Amino acid sequence: MAINLLPKNLQSARVQRNYRVIANAVSIALLVLLVTGVMVLFSYRYTVTKEYDTLNQQVQELQDQIGQQKDNEWFLSSIHTKIAGASTILQSQPPQGYILEDIKIRADQLVEILDLAISEENHLILEGSGETLDSIAEYVDKLVNSEFGYLNIKVTALSFNQIDFNYTFQLEFDYQGDSNLEYMNRLISE
Repeated sequence: MAINLLPKNLQSARVQRNYRVIANAVSIALLVLLVTGVMVLFSYRYTVTKEYDTLNQQVQELQDQIGQQKDNEWFLSSIHTKIAGASTILQSQPPQGYILEDIKIRADQLVEILDLAISEENHLILEGSGETLDSIAEYVDKLVNSEFGYLNIKVTALSFNQIDFNYTFQLEFDYQGDSNLEYMNRLISE
């Protein structure tokens, strides 16, 4: 064991100084740890806040794009609905243009068509003139044998025009509407 010749009051001052040095070192170490911890915490918070703002901005941009897509989708859906409605209407319409073309083609040189009226759905009234009764009969026969499907053909009026020396006639008949689409498509392609 060592002998200590220092007076007791100096010994206690030396021990106290050692304790103070240790306490100061511990305080400085704790202060450094505290400052480092606070800096790490604020750095982490800043990074997280920045990432949150970036993500929030991206979410806002995506929501804007979704809103635009919804507008586009609504617009396209509206157009699709209108096109579907128009297609339905066009498909349900009787093919009068094709029928008129067919009636005109069948008239050829045989008769002259003076008037054509649609009195009710799928019912036509045709007025025309022909030089002979045979030419009118041949025209009626062409209508009867048509691929278009004219039905119930009746001659409702027939008279001789003494001024022009020809016969005027009136026909009433029905057509089958759009039931013969293959024939109509052939007419279109010709």
